[in-house]
Amino acid sequence: MARYDEPASASEIASCFPEHNPDKTPMLLDRMLHLLSSFSLLTCTQKSPEEGGPPEAQRFYALSPAGKYFVKNNVEGSLATFHQFISDSVQREAWLRLKDAVIEGVSPCELAYGLPIFQVIPQRYPEAYKLFNTAMSEISTQTMKWLLEIYNGFDGIKSLVDVGGGNGASLRMIMSVNPHITGINFDLPQVVEKAPCVPGLTHVGGDMFVRIPKGDAILLKNVLHNWGDENCVKLLKLCYDAIPENGKVIVIESIIPDTLSTGSDAKEACLRDVTMFILPEGKERTREEFINLARASGFSDARLICSYGTEWVIEFHK
Repeated sequence: MARYDEPASASEIASCFPEHNPDKTPMLLDRMLHLLSSFSLLTCTQKSPEEGGPPEAQRFYALSPAGKYFVKNNVEGSLATFHQFISDSVQREAWLRLKDAVIEGVSPCELAYGLPIFQVIPQRYPEAYKLFNTAMSEISTQTMKWLLEIYNGFDGIKSLVDVGGGNGASLRMIMSVNPHITGINFDLPQVVEKAPCVPGLTHVGGDMFVRIPKGDAILLKNVLHNWGDENCVKLLKLCYDAIPENGKVIVIESIIPDTLSTGSDAKEACLRDVTMFILPEGKERTREEFINLARASGFSDARLICSYGTEWVIEFHK
């Protein structure tokens, strides 16, 4: 649908399919498109013959602003590949074990495959691993776009270390609007060896639980929710040692409300929290839990700076 400049009918859209049933496909497709419209992923207009429409009244569909985020290669960022990944058979097989995982106290992935998900997917399912990496890159584009619009905490930073930075996409976006920053992209050796070379950006391979490269500030974007408190404290202590006295750790994570809330942001944060069951230690946290992590790691405080939806920027200061 992203190819159409104007709203299109189900018949017009079906005609683009390589193969389809000319009698039934448009009718069935129209019902699916109508459902998506009810969730505001598409817009839907209807024209009668009297209004200049076709002989029989038809519905015409177009992408809504929300729907554009489910189109691949959207420059604003996309959720398309992420939804492919979470719908993949590798994930489905794990989630079928959810009840047993809760009862036995282990991750559903370990019950399904005998290994944590980050070991299973790269070793056994290369296509799913490719989907995962693409999905994380696309989501990162979205996150960084809003971050650079509302967060001014990169002023005065000369060197920034992105821990778990993948191919360096986040640092490239940060450096494009903060040319005074020198970036250090830190991830596993097998990840950074394929990262593109960019002036001012250094790729460093290593284990974040052993040593963190030094910098004025450290970025932890959606890293802490992968780990339990003990490993988070271990990682944050290494971050503490890697920054100067006036340095900071910039954490980007979802925050669960301290008290029960039924708002859309709270629902999304809680849904993410349950989604993190897929990892052995994964979980989202409350504001108080982030403060406790900061203090247990030697930091004086954890400041909530700004937010976009459920995502917050939290600064850990010495």
